Amino acid sequence: MPVLERLARTGRVDVLAVSFRDSPGDARAFARRLGVKFPVLIDDDGTSPVAQAYGVRSPPMTFFVDAEGRIAAPAVYGGAGPADLRPGLARIAPGLTPPS
Repeated sequence: MPVLERLARTGRVDVLAVSFRDSPGDARAFARRLGVKFPVLIDDDGTSPVAQAYGVRSPPMTFFVDAEGRIAAPAVYGGAGPADLRPGLARIAPGLTPPS
């Protein structure tokens, strides 16, 4: 999440999180604790249309969605560090280097 927050601050990509099968209070506390400023949607029971549309089963997962709303690169499973994000970012924001 901290890498994604720094990435969002670049202004070159939009970052959106979906809290999956977590209580709203816990999800908000987690985001607050990490200083997350990008939007966090709450899916407390795993039935949100967003999670279903993207096939979320076992978070964390990071998806790279292009300007037309299509998944542009394979999802990253688990905690995403800068090296994990590079291939997907190259597809949606060429030249953008993920902050470390």
